Amino acid sequence: MYGEGKHRDWVIPLVQRLVQEGKQVIVFRETTGETRHGASYLAEVLGLPAADGALADLPAGDPSQASGQLRQVLTHGVAFHNSHLDREERRVIEEHFRRRDTRLRVIVATTTLAMGVNTPASAVIIVGLEHPGPQPYSVAEYKNLVGRAGRLGYAERGASYLIATNPNEEHQYWRRYVSGAPENLVSRFLNADPRTLIIRVLVAAGRLSGGVTGEEIIEFLESSFGVFQSQQAGNAAGWDRYRLQVALDDLSRHGLIERDEAANFHLTAPGRLAGQSAVEVETLIRAVACPRGVRADEVADPALIAIAQTSVELDEVYFPLNKKSKHKEPQHWMQELRNQGVSHSILGNIGRNIREAGQDTARAKKAVACLYYVSGMAMEDIERAITQFGGAFDGSAGPIRSVTGRTCDVLPMIARTAELLHAGLDLEQRVARLLLRLDLGIQGPAVDLARFTQRALDRADYRRLCEAGLTTREALAGAEDTRLLPLLGNDRRKVAAVRDALERWRTLRGGPPPLALPAYQQ
Repeated sequence: MYGEGKHRDWVIPLVQRLVQEGKQVIVFRETTGETRHGASYLAEVLGLPAADGALADLPAGDPSQASGQLRQVLTHGVAFHNSHLDREERRVIEEHFRRRDTRLRVIVATTTLAMGVNTPASAVIIVGLEHPGPQPYSVAEYKNLVGRAGRLGYAERGASYLIATNPNEEHQYWRRYVSGAPENLVSRFLNADPRTLIIRVLVAAGRLSGGVTGEEIIEFLESSFGVFQSQQAGNAAGWDRYRLQVALDDLSRHGLIERDEAANFHLTAPGRLAGQSAVEVETLIRAVACPRGVRADEVADPALIAIAQTSVELDEVYFPLNKKSKHKEPQHWMQELRNQGVSHSILGNIGRNIREAGQDTARAKKAVACLYYVSGMAMEDIERAITQFGGAFDGSAGPIRSVTGRTCDVLPMIARTAELLHAGLDLEQRVARLLLRLDLGIQGPAVDLARFTQRALDRADYRRLCEAGLTTREALAGAEDTRLLPLLGNDRRKVAAVRDALERWRTLRGGPPPLALPAYQQ
């Protein structure tokens, strides 16, 4: 269907008709802001009964800006689903939408709802076919979206609708997406950083005490499916040997590989670390550069978090930034890191390997966001702080959680690199605590309890326990259930989880040793 009006002029009557026919509807939009705005105007126009069950099951603890709006639209039988909601909020929406007796009739969502989530509907409406960037959806992605409609066991049949705003779009969409076949599987092997591939080859050849020659590395790479597919496509050349030689020289210059007298290549200690981790080699090279100029006692948690933001992986994570703020925002986030004791040397490295304007500011801002997240600040307060200079108008909870999660992925390698550079530095226990804090968004005093309770409690529960001074084993053991209940959202299951944690905590610290497996006998 197409027309000259706005998308909503076509979506609203379509959704109204589908809902009147008793159907459950998913409306896919391109951006998080569109999902929230779309849910708001559909909630206002449709006038559906409140989705009371979903409202009752939503977590009430640490709301984001998106959380409040979600509650508003649920009072009219509509929801949205995007990265600004936490995992528990998304789970509640997904589960209630699947229920046959649900009052949740419409979800406005980004493509995240279709990725690995079994959330079927009677009808699917797709409004827009581009990822932010912009990058067009693949045919496979489109087929996955429409596949939400009429899933076996939920509905006898389903219908999908693709909104086009003019006849030209209608023709293009039909030809490319509706009639199109999903793309063939294409290897991206040749697009990868050749330094990472070389490291992986040397790891695979680690059992060979004599090392590997450059020619053997080339032969290994040229036997890959990626090179085969490239040759099948008419590219006569296999691996770019000049590019490979440049990569070998660069790895040698950075001390990740070394060559023996027989011209065979071997991994150094940093090289082995690069091979054992899942991060890019460029990330390790940057990580090595950061701690070199600092003392061992300066490698504190804020420093580790700041170094992590220089990684390739964190550079790929979107974060709201007001690029028009040339002085206030850049100066503010750097000063915040200075206030946390991050050394001048590390701050200098934040500004290196920059590919676009504002990237250094974004790195500093991401580091501060992580520190906010583990400080006990409420999510809404973190969002206000993050957007105080502009740059985001529909909340920032999603990017904040994305940054803390990705930081957890690279942090162990960052810490191990620092240990290699500073003999005697042992960060294992400290990093384990920091990873737990970043994962759960909790303050330091709550870590010992969180080792046992994990996600049985949410971020707001840990915050309230910290404020009440109930984080030690002794304090929790002496607290009556009547005191714990209001701190844990009046949820008796959470109180039971704390009591169970205390028992396991006691056993670990001073009780009987765990039972050991007896020696195996023939």
